[in-house]
Amino acid sequence: MIEKWWTHVITVAALALVMGWVARRRKAAKVEGRARVLTNPAAVWIIGVLSTTLFVGVAMLSIFMGTGRDWLATCIFLGFALLGVPLIIDGFRVRHELKDGGIAYRGLVLAYDRVLWNELESAAWSNSMKWLVLTTWDGRKLRFSGLLNGLDSLALALAEHAPTLRMNDRTAKVLADARQGILPNIWQN
Repeated sequence: MIEKWWTHVITVAALALVMGWVARRRKAAKVEGRARVLTNPAAVWIIGVLSTTLFVGVAMLSIFMGTGRDWLATCIFLGFALLGVPLIIDGFRVRHELKDGGIAYRGLVLAYDRVLWNELESAAWSNSMKWLVLTTWDGRKLRFSGLLNGLDSLALALAEHAPTLRMNDRTAKVLADARQGILPNIWQN
């Protein structure tokens, strides 16, 4: 296993290139009327489609080129193909609108038509998950991925509309940097 160390180096290098590509695809929020709209870059959707297609293709090859006894390998490849599906859905579904009155939040699973700015109680940057978590006074959690287009707009809106948010020093630094156009690094801690 150790003699294959170069495969680990190639894997890490490939991941670094892909994550760097995705990070460079982030841009400013779209403006629709008086709202700023945060969405995923197209790169998220592309990665989901490519990974799902790749693993479905490998599963099909294992079916047609295998001996018929390799059903476990086929199931594993199909399982990996399913991992790309949330990225595809996330690419289309996630949409957050920053309005004067609050946030219209639509995540992968949860959606809130309106979260008022004064309902926000705390903010926390998760360095391991690379997302900003806003918590309301009634316990709702709004998660904003570090990959989103428009993170700078979110940071500016929070400073303007929710200046009394509780947060730790790390979160304050991430938001201050984002207000200056310095987006969080999504590859390194």
